[in-house]
This record gives sequence, structure tokens and C-alpha cells, in this order.
Amino acid sequence: MRRRDVLMGAGWIEQGGPAQDQAKDLRPSGADSGTLYADIERLTHGGEYSHSFLGSRFRSLEEYRAEGRRLLLDALGLRPEPVAPRAEVVDRRDMGDFIREKILFSTTPEWRVPAYVHLPKGRKGRLPAIVDLHSHGGMFLFG
Repeated sequence: MRRRDVLMGAGWIEQGGPAQDQAKDLRPSGADSGTLYADIERLTHGGEYSHSFLGSRFRSLEEYRAEGRRLLLDALGLRPEPVAPRAEVVDRRDMGDFIREKILFSTTPEWRVPAYVHLPKGRKGRLPAIVDLHSHGGMFLFG
């Protein structure tokens, strides 16, 4: 006896087998999110974004950022205690035109994060900086 016969006999699956997936329209939408655009648009509740900076709710960028941070931390369930970074140089290498330092710094009482700092040779004082955040190679438009 086949497994399918047993499941049909018990009434756990239909006689004709599992329901077929609905066909999707795969024409390009022109949106960066590709075929997910219609689903994302549906989730926006008619395009009303209660916390959009473009609306009239926020009077300043600082107010908008504070509320956005609060919402994000509430959604993540993350409320870390503020900590001093306690940066520590764990490796220093001469790379020719610059010195590369590997540092560790605290982001929460439990977590130390590694990072590289590139220091140009022969330059002193305030200099421009670039922060290059870790990536998994994907392009994230939402989230």
C-alpha cells in the first residue's frame, strides 16, 4: 500500500492530490523588488506609512530618528544597556601607504565587535573617514 493511499483513506489529503499553486504573472514591474512588488505593496495597507519622514508627524530629523530607533528596538525586543566602547588594538600591520589596525570594541555588555582601522601615513589631525559595513553580498531594499 502506498503512503498516498493511506493519507487519502484517512481523509488527510484530497483524492486529486495536493492543491496546485496559483500561477503568478512574471512580467517585469519596473520595481527594484521584482516580482515581490505586488506583495510588498499589499503589505503597506494602501500606501499609508504612519512613520514616514515625508509625512507631517515629525518636526525634525532628530525626532524622526529617535522614534525610528524606538520602533526598531521594540520590534527586535532588543534593549541593550549603553556601554563605553573600550576600543582595544589587537593587531597592527604596515601596509605600505597606511597602517592597518585590527580593533575590538563593545556594542553591548556581552558583545565585542572586530573592525579594521586604516591610518594613512604622514597625515595628522582630522581626516575624512569611510565606514564600510559588513555585507552578505545581497541588496536589501526592505529590512
